[in-house]
Amino acid sequence: MSKKVILGLMLSDILLIAFIPYTLAHDLSSYNLSDYVTPYDNEVIKLAETIGLNPFLSYPLDNTGNAYYWVSENIRYMQDEQRWGARDYWQLPSTTIRLGTGDCEDQAILLTSLLRALKLPRENVRLVIGPTERGTYHAWVEIEIPLPIYGLETVTTHALELLENKKVAISIGEVSYNKSITSAAIAEMKTRGLSHRGGWIPLDTTAKLFGLPIPFSWWLTYGYNVYTLLGCRVTPEQTFQDKARIWEENKELGTGGSISFEIPCLSGDHILGVAKARDAWKEQILNVQPVSGWYNIRFGPCSIGAGETIRFEWAADRSVSVYILNQADWSNWVGIGTPPSRRNEKMAQEGFLEYTAKYSDNFYVVVCHWQSFVIYTYTIKRVWQETGCNIQVSISDPQGISITSIFITQREVEKRFDFTAAKSGVYKVVLKNVGEFAPIYVRLEEFSTSLSPEIAGISENLALAEQEYVDKIARSVEENTGSDDLGFIWGSPLTIMIFSTSVIIVLAILLILKKRNKLGFLKNRLHNAIKTKLRVNGESMCCVLL
Repeated sequence: MSKKVILGLMLSDILLIAFIPYTLAHDLSSYNLSDYVTPYDNEVIKLAETIGLNPFLSYPLDNTGNAYYWVSENIRYMQDEQRWGARDYWQLPSTTIRLGTGDCEDQAILLTSLLRALKLPRENVRLVIGPTERGTYHAWVEIEIPLPIYGLETVTTHALELLENKKVAISIGEVSYNKSITSAAIAEMKTRGLSHRGGWIPLDTTAKLFGLPIPFSWWLTYGYNVYTLLGCRVTPEQTFQDKARIWEENKELGTGGSISFEIPCLSGDHILGVAKARDAWKEQILNVQPVSGWYNIRFGPCSIGAGETIRFEWAADRSVSVYILNQADWSNWVGIGTPPSRRNEKMAQEGFLEYTAKYSDNFYVVVCHWQSFVIYTYTIKRVWQETGCNIQVSISDPQGISITSIFITQREVEKRFDFTAAKSGVYKVVLKNVGEFAPIYVRLEEFSTSLSPEIAGISENLALAEQEYVDKIARSVEENTGSDDLGFIWGSPLTIMIFSTSVIIVLAILLILKKRNKLGFLKNRLHNAIKTKLRVNGESMCCVLL
């Protein structure tokens, strides 16, 4: 590669760093974190299918651990001012995956989206923000799983004992510091056990020991006590969940008119639907003559079909008792006093009383009072729903193959339907009116399966994976606890950025000077290695120029 090309690349990097703040905008205009949690984004779905165990619904904890470690190990912490030149910038999950960097809320947004894509129910995962005892504002994730959790006691105890009386390098979000883990702190941690908020357990992908993620088993076993051990307690203030997935529409459909929805689904998603004909109520005034009895007036029989309603409206000179009886009730009544059995009843001077029949039957209305009374007005109605529309509901999978086709006939007015996604992709739901003009309301929503203790427990594979990870922590402790200066953390994004930028600028200057043959006068000064001490955030680095 020529020197001109190298110099051009260096200068373009410098310009990119300088002008990023002025050339990029926010991912969304929304300031509601719920809008950024997007489990059905294509990049999130691809990642879930790569790291998740199938079927997702059968491995909730294993997949939660996989997602936690993936985000913690693959997304490098970077402050918004470094990346975007803005004090605060919220990235969509796809942006965070593509860049491989993000601050605490970016990582929390990604982890929440990923857990939802891995079929952890919406009711069991949420994003949390709040202050820390070190003066920063932080974001993390909470999960809710059936408690108690068994099977990780030995692993977590061993991991804690590795740190006993050791000075460790800790980073949580933008804060990095050293802390001595005492025997007393570990004993207190074991005594307290799991600390949660009504079943909610924290997961923080920015929390690191020697640059390594906090063991997943720690969060499951000790919850919020992990923050206490690390010396950075957090106070949850606000929580955010992805918005419920609901599709609905009101529309007047003529003959041949249709309503369609495109619904992104993951394998196993269960979608419930209902379609209704609006303004479909019909009524008929029944011409039924009253029959006077012993201190009562009777109306009937009135033939009412299944699903239809008999409605009696009246106004009298005094408060009366009104009863609705079916044929069996009527047959068992002697015609005097209160009917021993009835479908509905009400006492008032005026008003209405109604009853919806479960089965087709003859119904009667009885009005009673222990004294003589006068009914000024009365009306008996038969009320039902009916529409001239005839709706065909068709559901097709991502390949366009029809998986369901049902009809909502004229007399049904309302019909419920559902489908379960056999594969991930976009499903299409189409409602077509092949009958007369009618106003239609349709609603679809995702149905979440609740976590049960049977499927949410610790698997043997998860326990073994945690043991292997604790062994990795042990090796890191052995390698790092002997260092006198644990304050220098090479993983610090600001340190790396400033160091890299400085090296690029120096090399660029040297190439320019060499091209102009002006390096001769520097040879005497540069015949030995020049050691330049740089101070970056109070940390010391040595850059050797040869």
